[in-house]
Amino acid sequence: MKILAVETSTRTLSIAIRDQNSVLAEYKGDGGLRHSQDLIPGINSLLKKINSKLSDIDCFAISIGPGSFTGLRIGVSILKGLNLVTGIPIIAVPSLDVIAYNAADMPHDICVIVDAKKNNLYASLYKKGKNNDIIRIWDYLLITADELVKRIKTKTFFLGDGAAVYGKFISERLKDAILADKRYWFP
Repeated sequence: MKILAVETSTRTLSIAIRDQNSVLAEYKGDGGLRHSQDLIPGINSLLKKINSKLSDIDCFAISIGPGSFTGLRIGVSILKGLNLVTGIPIIAVPSLDVIAYNAADMPHDICVIVDAKKNNLYASLYKKGKNNDIIRIWDYLLITADELVKRIKTKTFFLGDGAAVYGKFISERLKDAILADKRYWFP
């Protein structure tokens, strides 16, 4: 089964094609908010890279946020258009869950924080389950950094682009905070 996955909720456009065993091809573009211009060429480039056609794809996966509303509309609209033309089914995946899986090998709780602007974060807390799966502990929140640090009670690995804006604030207030490297911030 081949899945074409698209993430447009952040400044970084992410596209990947995978089968049941591995990622076959991927694209991450940080060209700013150019998703509407880069998404279709990116999909075509990946299909060409693995010598496939769109008709070889069995399923589309699209991020559904939280995140940039315009970015989400672009991703959903383009994949819905492709769905209408091809009949390939679409599954929706919460963006924070996808980012959390970047830290699946961490032994600590995982807090995904995405800058929501206006002094807010989108956030959710996860713990590691059996077999390295990730279990969401909190619902998806729109929260201030101050409210966030008051809720954290354990050694926690923070990832997501909110670390760029609020990382220093969090690490000053939580002695057990571990700030992820930037490579963990995006889906």
